[in-house]
Amino acid sequence: MNKQFFRFRNSIFPLAILLLFFISAVTYSQDSSIDINTTLDVAEEYITANKKEMAKEKVRSLKERILDDWQLYRLQQILKRISSNQIGVNYELISFTKDFPVHKSWNSVSAEYQHYFGANSVAGRITYSDRFINDGVLYELDTYPVFSKKLYGNAVLSFSEGGFYQRFGTSASLFYSLGNGYEVEGGIRYLNYEQDNFLSTSLGLTKYVGSFYLNARASFGPKKDDRFIQNYQVTTRYYFSNAADFAYVRIGTGISPDDVNRFSQVVNNPSLKAYYVSTGFRKWFKDFSLGAGIGYLTEELNNNNNMKGGQFTFSTQLRYRF
Repeated sequence: MNKQFFRFRNSIFPLAILLLFFISAVTYSQDSSIDINTTLDVAEEYITANKKEMAKEKVRSLKERILDDWQLYRLQQILKRISSNQIGVNYELISFTKDFPVHKSWNSVSAEYQHYFGANSVAGRITYSDRFINDGVLYELDTYPVFSKKLYGNAVLSFSEGGFYQRFGTSASLFYSLGNGYEVEGGIRYLNYEQDNFLSTSLGLTKYVGSFYLNARASFGPKKDDRFIQNYQVTTRYYFSNAADFAYVRIGTGISPDDVNRFSQVVNNPSLKAYYVSTGFRKWFKDFSLGAGIGYLTEELNNNNNMKGGQFTFSTQLRYRF
């Protein structure tokens, strides 16, 4: 009897320890989640009372905490309401391999002002690009309206004096949360150049998994020179302490109509095949944000697929919120 008792005790004791550990972990996780939600509730109350500095101090305690998708969204909205204005400058360099007929790099710089009206935002952007042979200026108005907790949108108006930039362009997209970390996207793009018009549609699917953001997007159309223009890309982000700081990797084929500095290559040769990869990051240091990215694209240089060239891209961004 004693031997059987000791066998039973020795077998059940480790299981009891594991069970207690599991219960403690679940209890800690629930308490932690309640604590985070309470902190967000208090920060929102401070903002309602127009005590933005107190709200800022409150959310700083969440800097090293692990937040779920809804908590990340709430934190991002709080940060937008604390600092309703942002200004930024961006620089992009596109350098070509020796196979390209273009031997000098393209340089683009843009300046942006963004303002948040609650959860909604409107931004104005001016981009200047110098391609040595010619240059151009593009003006854009970019807005993100939020309709509900599950539905928001993006609309962009753009215009220029022509050349390699579109004379006029517009785009509109809707994003809808399906729950369980899934989000779908649908949109249209219209670009008017001096001799061509481009109308395309876009579809996207996003999944949030812990600190990761996984997105697949495709753009279709129009059909030109017996070719149906297509772009496919996959983007992965890893969020650090909050939804504003992340690192990313993107791979794709074709050139997206949202890539304003490169899409003119599609206008000149709709049948080209291109493949690209890029990586980068964005990080906030109190009220300043620094970002950088590098990438490589390879594409056909003629329709016979017997000549290919490469492009290297470097970009950097600096933002300030107030």
